[in-house]
Amino acid sequence: MVTSLRCDHAVSVTRTAGALIGRRRSSAFWGLGCPKTHHEIKDSLDLLKGMKPSTRQRFVALRFEFPSPDLEIEIVIGETGIDTEMAKQLVRLANSMRALKDHDLEEAASSRLLVYAATLILGGYQPIEACRAALVEPLTDDIETAAALMEVVYASIGH
Repeated sequence: MVTSLRCDHAVSVTRTAGALIGRRRSSAFWGLGCPKTHHEIKDSLDLLKGMKPSTRQRFVALRFEFPSPDLEIEIVIGETGIDTEMAKQLVRLANSMRALKDHDLEEAASSRLLVYAATLILGGYQPIEACRAALVEPLTDDIETAAALMEVVYASIGH
């Protein structure tokens, strides 16, 4: 699906296949890859802040937040076909893990990781092991942090 947003008469922004592409009236194209993590967004914004104002004005900056829980549940169900109750548990888990983001985690649990976990569950993995493989291990390689995240998984999903 292609969505267009007209920022003004000089710039149009088009979202297609997960990427943002802007086009100036001069037909010079420039692209902004769709940031995948909050860390990438922060880096992009820091880069823009470090530029001279005259250079910064040549870019369009968009802020991305996590979807609301209800929307994220719909996303997980729509992408995987998992049942509503398990989708709710996964989204609750992700929100619990996101609350820990500033504590030894550089990245937060993304909707993409929830889709991966749901896909593993539908493929026959037990929910705990699917969450370990799709949510915990991708977020940290520190043993103690992984153990703490698994405690959050146990509390959210059960043993």
